[in-house]
Amino acid sequence: MREPGQPEQHLGACLMIGAYRRDQVPKEFIGVFDGLELAFKIPDSVWPPGAQRIVDVDKTQPFGFALR
Repeated sequence: MREPGQPEQHLGACLMIGAYRRDQVPKEFIGVFDGLELAFKIPDSVWPPGAQRIVDVDKTQPFGFALR
């Protein structure tokens, strides 16, 4: 990650953003956050042990989301 005018910071493994056509994503997988429709596809190996499998909005995190 790099903020404008700042050096790069290594954050380790993170989630990447991709784009799909709306008709390619099942309706039950889409969540709405502040009016923005999002769907997450997260491999099982990424979840921390004991995670509740919740994707949460967390403004303290670099990209605004956290796995819980």
